[in-house]
Amino acid sequence: MNRIITTTTDTLEGWEINEYFPPVSSNVVVGTNIFSDMSASLTDFFGGRSGTYEKKLQQLYSQAISAIESKAKAVSANAIVGLKIDIDEVSGKNSQMFMITAYGTPVKVTRLKPNVPESEWSHTPVTDGTYIKQKVIAKRIIEHAAKSGDLTKNEVAFIAENPFPEFMDTALQILKAKSKTMGTDEDDPDKKKLEKLGIYFSVIDPSLFVPVLYGELLNSK
Repeated sequence: MNRIITTTTDTLEGWEINEYFPPVSSNVVVGTNIFSDMSASLTDFFGGRSGTYEKKLQQLYSQAISAIESKAKAVSANAIVGLKIDIDEVSGKNSQMFMITAYGTPVKVTRLKPNVPESEWSHTPVTDGTYIKQKVIAKRIIEHAAKSGDLTKNEVAFIAENPFPEFMDTALQILKAKSKTMGTDEDDPDKKKLEKLGIYFSVIDPSLFVPVLYGELLNSK
């Protein structure tokens, strides 16, 4: 296999992992203007697609992934599993920038069915520049919820459709707040929001939110 398979999952369907290597990571730092322009209005995210921004995000993704793939090849790995991408803000010296961090675990894999043409390989869940865009949207939604104490209908729908772990605290706080004020009307907007957030908690790994919920119960006593 000449190329590196990069996947967000911890396993590769149709492949056997023979060896694990230490995790690798890469950072791409960009000015805030690219994201501030994009996220000036959250409505823009849920509306049309900007070809310019999509291209820029794809370039950022390619830079980050190329870096970790090079590091994986350096240790003789031929795949990367558990790929994750984080977006962080870096401030200092009167400037503010965003740092995109990509990290994953290099592995050495062998095909369970040898001599299978690459064109017949099963599709492996990978990510692309769209994933970075979703992470940026997630960051903006969390910031908006922290300031306003609420989520819009589109934001709640995005959380339900993109169950990132970083949404957990925000979703939990909104659930707590809305459950106290929700009416009995079936058309109550808050009730619909809670239903959508319920979908989020039904999808994410229970090991992530059960300890948080337990802590909330203890603190409420």
